[in-house]
Amino acid sequence: MPGLTEADVDVALITDDDSVYYFTGFYDYLYMEFGRPTILAVSRDGGSLLITPSMEMDMAEAAAVVDQVEAWNDGMGKEWREALPALLNGSGPVAIEPEQMPAVVRNYVDSLVEKKQLFDVTNIVAEMRMVKSSEELQLARHAAQVAMAMMTAGYETIGDGVPEYEITMPHHRASTRKMKRGEPVFLCFCGMTNFHRFKLGFDRTFWIDEIADKSQETIYQVAVESQAAALSVIRPGVKAEEVHAAYAEVIQSAGYEYPFRCGRGTGFSFLEKPQLVFGDKTILQPGMVLAVDGSVSVKKTFRAQVGDSFIVTENGYEPLTEFAKDLEDVVC
Repeated sequence: MPGLTEADVDVALITDDDSVYYFTGFYDYLYMEFGRPTILAVSRDGGSLLITPSMEMDMAEAAAVVDQVEAWNDGMGKEWREALPALLNGSGPVAIEPEQMPAVVRNYVDSLVEKKQLFDVTNIVAEMRMVKSSEELQLARHAAQVAMAMMTAGYETIGDGVPEYEITMPHHRASTRKMKRGEPVFLCFCGMTNFHRFKLGFDRTFWIDEIADKSQETIYQVAVESQAAALSVIRPGVKAEEVHAAYAEVIQSAGYEYPFRCGRGTGFSFLEKPQLVFGDKTILQPGMVLAVDGSVSVKKTFRAQVGDSFIVTENGYEPLTEFAKDLEDVVC
């Protein structure tokens, strides 16, 4: 793993499911939801060991690009702990992902390694994952096709008298309540769009037949303009926080409250580095995939949002999701 030598780390233990997939091409089905850890150990010299439940062994051998796979079974020996003492005892600094390591694994690692030996590898991994390979970018384009199909299906289902649960209601528990003419409908597929584990952000605000509350038209237009402002500055060499600043300027100049983040990086996780928010000084580079939103919230009354995903290119950006956002097109 690039970065281990520079960080003077002997062994890295990768336990985040998405990072394990990024480095090996393997993901399992049982993972921590069933109390079964999968651990990728990478040494300074590049050697790699995948520790995974025996039930996943066939898949690991077929998919994982590693030097060795070691399976463990419930109740047999020390289970997933078996290989760790030999890996860690007597080693120098050990790199871990503190916020992604399951507590049961962290407790055992702490019993083997002194706290002063532990090194946080989170930023190294995040920076490696920021710029996508050509293969990953192709996955992003296919994920966009999935996203477009999802949005089209949701759009075509919206109607007066249609129950909420027949569409999808993000940030809200969809109920059996029937939607009514003139109401806004927010469709967000940010937590759903996925192709070969590559994720994207994508959302739109629609209205049923007409806009009953005409004040929402102005709010929506500001949301669209704020996304356009963000996109106007996206190119290599720009700081992530500069994208947020352009977006926020439009929203605040229109008299609305300072907004939450404009977007974030995506990939094999829904949230990756960089974040398009004040304080993130990451320099944009070609090959990054970003979810970029335009959004205005009016407390307890209405929130308008349009969001799409883009690839940062040498000269600007390549749109991945493209769905109509003009006012006349979002009244359906």
